[in-house]
Amino acid sequence: MKMSIGLKKVNVGLIGCGQVAINRHLPILKSLDNVVVKAVSDINETSLRHAVRRFNIKDTYTDYRQMLSRDDIHAVGVLVPLELHARAGVDVLNARKHLLLEKPMCRTLQEAESLKNAADEAGVKVMMGLNKRWHRLMLRARDVLSSRDLGKVRLINLVYSSGQDREHVPAWRKQRISGGGNLIENGVHCYDLWRFLLQEEISEIYAVSGHEGSDDEPAVVTARSESGVLLNTTLADFMPGRNEMEIFGERQVLSISQHRFEGFEFTPRGTCSGDLANRMKRSTRFLRELPAGISQYRYGGDYTESFRAMWIHFIQAIRTNSPVSCTLEDGQRALEITLAALSSADTGQPVRLSTSR
Repeated sequence: MKMSIGLKKVNVGLIGCGQVAINRHLPILKSLDNVVVKAVSDINETSLRHAVRRFNIKDTYTDYRQMLSRDDIHAVGVLVPLELHARAGVDVLNARKHLLLEKPMCRTLQEAESLKNAADEAGVKVMMGLNKRWHRLMLRARDVLSSRDLGKVRLINLVYSSGQDREHVPAWRKQRISGGGNLIENGVHCYDLWRFLLQEEISEIYAVSGHEGSDDEPAVVTARSESGVLLNTTLADFMPGRNEMEIFGERQVLSISQHRFEGFEFTPRGTCSGDLANRMKRSTRFLRELPAGISQYRYGGDYTESFRAMWIHFIQAIRTNSPVSCTLEDGQRALEITLAALSSADTGQPVRLSTSR
């Protein structure tokens, strides 16, 4: 494809018009001044018509390969169920289009290699759609960990429940075989955040899970990083929504709520979260950050804004030929952890992971 440096507008096509496209990606892309959504593709014609009506998109395709043959499309987002990620992603790369690939990367390490080989051959920008890396509070947390203000980090505890309505999610999301279930669909975000925040690899993982109406519902995952940080994550899809994290350092605990604009709280050693001084700080922080929180709420809050920041970063990388910050290697590392978690849940045994790059 032609070099994209200096493009005033990046023309984008999307493969997949499901919930994440309709509720996240398309509203954001349509709001960006330097992006034009040229076309969308989905095998489901009802989904296509819905996208056309809601977002005023002119060109639609039930066969995405026809869309990929267009010279005027510079970048493509792949937003299909996991079992189709590798095939669609390789086709996008073979067409020499820049690729944003929704998480998880793919199903197997063999598929991951096919994507990496196609990316090397294409010479285009390829980024994983792990949007939580761009969440405002996660970026702040990474800076705090880098500064060592917490002291030596010993433990990270994460609770993630997406709060989905079981009756209104597609069947594939409930089944491992098609890329669903907590250990895959939700867990991959958590495994990637472990690496992103700690800036190190994961050496061991152990998982247990139930099967309450869908695969791995709920699930609990424990792990250890290469430096010995203990990691614990509780996952659920159909329980009330929660997205909380606690990072335990020797000097302070950092508590984060990704669904609250003021959800960034320090508890110093020797105090507890219920102490009067800490409660007063919490109230002061709420009032101080309320104006920005109201502004963010108009655009869907911090969680939706993480998708916006992700796309802005990707478009900027295309226009300026700068590196992307969530690579296929990051996607493969998260996939390796995912596969280990699945193996552990099936065997009841911990699984060791290679930490060499």
